[in-house]
Amino acid sequence: MSARLFIHAHPCGVGGQGVLARWAGDLRAWWSGRAARPAASVRIDDLQGRNVFSAEDAQPLIALALPAGTYHVTLRCGALRRRYTVTLEQGSEVDLDLPPVAAA
Repeated sequence: MSARLFIHAHPCGVGGQGVLARWAGDLRAWWSGRAARPAASVRIDDLQGRNVFSAEDAQPLIALALPAGTYHVTLRCGALRRRYTVTLEQGSEVDLDLPPVAAA
């Protein structure tokens, strides 16, 4: 039996903005034909350093089934990087809400 990890990732460059301000910015970008804010990249490694998941264009919600264990979750936005350690117990469901990171 495995564990479930739900990662809630935010686009880069949204630090300090409220939800309505982010939506308004995305709507303006869409209306003008410009690309919206770049997505964060997410990488998950086990404690031995083996990559078990990676996404260069992370979706707002990533749902994964992983074996029980401890993992390093790395979030990148441009040159900025944040790293989290999460332990999944057998049969558990864990929500990891990655805070917004302003792109550098």
